[in-house]
Order: sequence, then structure tokens, then C-alpha cells
Amino acid sequence: MKILVRDLTGELCMTYEGGETLLGRIREGLALSEPVEVNFAGTRIHMSPYFNASIVALLADHTLDQIRVRVTIHNLPEQAVKTLKRCLEVGVEHYSKPEVRERMQQILDAHAAA
Repeated sequence: MKILVRDLTGELCMTYEGGETLLGRIREGLALSEPVEVNFAGTRIHMSPYFNASIVALLADHTLDQIRVRVTIHNLPEQAVKTLKRCLEVGVEHYSKPEVRERMQQILDAHAAA
């Protein structure tokens, strides 16, 4: 499956909601056991909420190695690659270590209560 991000969520890859839209399409391809090609050609701004809701969220059901084998990313600018890598590093910690996940939830709950 080939996904042109610009056609799916526009040229600004900034919002969590936009990332969730991309996540849905990626999951469709993975469910069909197809390799998924995500093409960022024509996109301009790339922020961590978008990546967290799309690529990083795949870690809930797949290992990083599985994602690397089944999902390829094209035409992502160098700075955005750095942002995605950092998001994935944090995501691996979050999804692979229950104690990190629990602590993060405690922080979020305390923040929401304040």
C-alpha cells in the first residue's frame, strides 16, 4: 500500500488528529499483510504530535523491528527524520516498559487534576 501523506492529511503534519488519520491508513495496509510505503512528498511542517499519533502508535501492536521491515518512509526532510527518531526512542521506552508507562500516566493524571 502506498500512502501519499499530502493527499491524506495535507502539507502540515502537525496535529495528533492528522497523525491518527495516517495511523488508520497504515493499519489498513498492515492488516492486509502488505508492505506500507508512507510518502511525505509535498509536506512542509512535521511535529512530534503527528508522529506520536501515527508511526509511534504502531508500537502498541508491533516491535520497532517489525515496523522497520513493514513500513518504509520516503521524502521526509532531515530535520523531520530527527524528530521522528526521537519520538520513536521515547515511544519504545513507553511501550516496552510498563513502569515508564505507569509513571507517565501518573504525571498526566496529576496535570489534568491541576
